Amino acid sequence: MMLLLAFGANNGMAQVIFTETFGQTTVRQTSPYMPSGSYAWADPNGNTNQQEIENDYYAVIAPANIRDAWPAPAWWFWTGPEPTGNTWGGMNNAATPGGNTDHTGDPDGAVLVVNAGSTLNGFYSRSATLTPGNSYRLSFWLYLVNPSSMTALEIIDPSTQTVLGSANSAFLSTTGSWQEVVYDFQFPASCSGSNVVQVYLANALSNNSGNDYYIDDISLSTLASPAVDNILCPSVLTLLANNDLKLAAGANGKMVDLSWTVNNAAGFAAYELQRSNNGIGFTTIDVEKAPVAGITGKFNYTDVSYNGITAGIPGSLYYRVKAVRANGTFVYSEVLAVSLSNNKGNDNLVAWPQPATAMAPVTISWGSAAAARVDIFDMSGALVRNAVDIRGGRYTAGGLRSGVYVVKVTGESGGVVVTRKIMVL
Repeated sequence: MMLLLAFGANNGMAQVIFTETFGQTTVRQTSPYMPSGSYAWADPNGNTNQQEIENDYYAVIAPANIRDAWPAPAWWFWTGPEPTGNTWGGMNNAATPGGNTDHTGDPDGAVLVVNAGSTLNGFYSRSATLTPGNSYRLSFWLYLVNPSSMTALEIIDPSTQTVLGSANSAFLSTTGSWQEVVYDFQFPASCSGSNVVQVYLANALSNNSGNDYYIDDISLSTLASPAVDNILCPSVLTLLANNDLKLAAGANGKMVDLSWTVNNAAGFAAYELQRSNNGIGFTTIDVEKAPVAGITGKFNYTDVSYNGITAGIPGSLYYRVKAVRANGTFVYSEVLAVSLSNNKGNDNLVAWPQPATAMAPVTISWGSAAAARVDIFDMSGALVRNAVDIRGGRYTAGGLRSGVYVVKVTGESGGVVVTRKIMVL
């Protein structure tokens, strides 16, 4: 279902659900809301493409400071003057209004700098809790540095990754000014399940010679007047109780052996075995017909088609079973993580889903049943969570605020210390 698209309309009295100003920074920063596996951070000390914020890279920084740490000579097409010593020429785009500032005129105000190129991926993803029957407005400001471009909004069910509603912006070709992009939609009053959705903003035009823009002041708020278009309701998903379905998984070289047992098949028509490389988006790899009601069903499957380790999340695969009823509704088993790596250290620590959310808190496993201590630090190094005497090799960390954290697991009997970064939206 398409959403209503508007530009610059007045919202009147509104309740703000979330805002994103990107703060202030004169040095390049990352964004905790950049979707996993999408645009890579433009490290000013990285390779040439990173330093120049080339195609498929992004950074959070005040516009006047993008050129900091640039080598000279270097290609230049971002706003403001070219770096001193640049001998390559290139476009010298006019500064943003207000003397190369963010949308509000703050010279140190940061923006999300995106060089989208031909990649049709998201540049911002954040969870929100909506109220059935309410209408909402998602808006943001865009400054187009190098035309042309187009953006998209998707409202996604975080449990199933189903797109509940979407809309594309107009074709954007005007440079030199901030443009407000506005999406209006209604959350149906009939929604009776989860009210949590994922707000996903993405590049919608494949264009390597353009698609260079700034994003600032993202806002989701209630809308006083009813929106024309509804989105769909998120699915009502209930995990199967362990006594109804038990899933087991284990690595066998480059393969994964899986089995599941069904003790109560009443009302179910089929079982779908699903796999994921990030704990969020799952693909069905096997379908089994449900056994006759009252009969215990046992299923086995060896995952050989994958044959390797997914780039980006080394050694981590995730599996679940989707139990489908005769009427088309379904429920899921728990998610199991499997490490295919034989390396020690960080690869022994698995975290899923990534990114985690309030409705899907991160679970951490480290492959040892011995007692362990779990410490979670924010990116400033402050300890935000501590748990001791954790047994069974698994810990679920609910209640974490949005951000990036470092997890440290220490064996209480002197075992190996392992760490890993996690993200919570």
